[in-house]
Amino acid sequence: MISPKAIIFDMDGTLYLGDNLFSFTKELLSTIRQKGYKYLFLTNNSAKSVNDYVIKLKRLGIESTVDDFLTSSQATAFYLKK
Repeated sequence: MISPKAIIFDMDGTLYLGDNLFSFTKELLSTIRQKGYKYLFLTNNSAKSVNDYVIKLKRLGIESTVDDFLTSSQATAFYLKK
């Protein structure tokens, strides 16, 4: 059986909708971490900074750090740097 190294989640519409966290989200993320996996939050919304997303998730009850995110702005910067 192949084990994932990380699980990637889109955020809005997958883990929450607007400012409403889905009922399964906290348990899902907790279970992933308990099993020793990592997850990454991915978004193509470049209107907010990573810090904005960290603050939003904290407000929704999800602890995260800037290292837990990959935004379209970051992907563009990485691409242009290379």
